[in-house]
Amino acid sequence: MLLSARGELLVDKWRKLTSSEDINNPGDIIVSWPEWSEYRAALAGRSDNGVGEVALSLSVNDQFNDVLDDINQFSLVILIFDSFADGRHFSHATMIKRAPKFYGELRAAGNIHRDQLAHLKRVGFDSFLFESEPSTDAYDIALKGFSGVYQAAADGRKTVRAFRMAQ
Repeated sequence: MLLSARGELLVDKWRKLTSSEDINNPGDIIVSWPEWSEYRAALAGRSDNGVGEVALSLSVNDQFNDVLDDINQFSLVILIFDSFADGRHFSHATMIKRAPKFYGELRAAGNIHRDQLAHLKRVGFDSFLFESEPSTDAYDIALKGFSGVYQAAADGRKTVRAFRMAQ
């Protein structure tokens, strides 16, 4: 199930790159960091040539600092959470959203749970790809569950302290 940060069900238009011959086929494709590194020259011009957009799928084991140099090449960045207990992608999301050259969509996928949605949204994720398909009402509640926030984040929401100081 693909869900927007506003709680709407989305249709996924992206397909994974299956072979090097697939690079020139029309449509929007998802590549891994190793595939991007290998086929960078061929993939970089896809959107300019009208062939299709390029999305990057990252695991926590990919060299994240190298990714930021090319971040403007991607219309979508998918951060794959391998484990519920591994929070590195929360920091990666903030770094991507603050990158001056990135204007695309940021998607969380893999081992993510409804209880994480509010925080995933706060650090900058635009959409969430879940392996299961539970009720969208439960996700709507999770996304709107907090009326006030105590820490500044990528979403730009005003903190409780800022509200109190303004009174």
